[in-house]
Amino acid sequence: MSRLTRYARFTHIGTFNWPALVAVLLILTTVGCSVFDPREAEIPGSSGTPFVAPVVPSLVFSNMKSGLEDLTGVNYEKSLGDAFTFIPLPKDVASFPGAYDNWTKAVELEVTNKILADATLLLVAFINPEQIRDEADFADFRAPYELAVTYSS
Repeated sequence: MSRLTRYARFTHIGTFNWPALVAVLLILTTVGCSVFDPREAEIPGSSGTPFVAPVVPSLVFSNMKSGLEDLTGVNYEKSLGDAFTFIPLPKDVASFPGAYDNWTKAVELEVTNKILADATLLLVAFINPEQIRDEADFADFRAPYELAVTYSS
């Protein structure tokens, strides 16, 4: 009797609606949504504010500002062209002769990373950015700025 009861329970479980389960699994696999697919890996060092495609000049400065203020520098680096040129104020050239000679994009990024390395807070303000040149895939700006950096003690 005990065996017959177990068999009856087994056959009861066996009456599961297999066509419905197969249909659900088929739908899930055709949609392309699988819990077993790995997600896209994030680019190393890309944590912080998402980069916004700079379709207007104000977005260039927004990306630069967010890249500095979120203390990663990622968006700042993405916003600088390969022909980046740093032009210091005349009073800075007078105060630090030769310091700004050959100031390339690589030098800018190295200095920026040193500033960001120990910073706990950074605020930047671009003061009246001026567009100097505008071509189909290139724009040139002059933008004085102010940085306020807080370091941990």
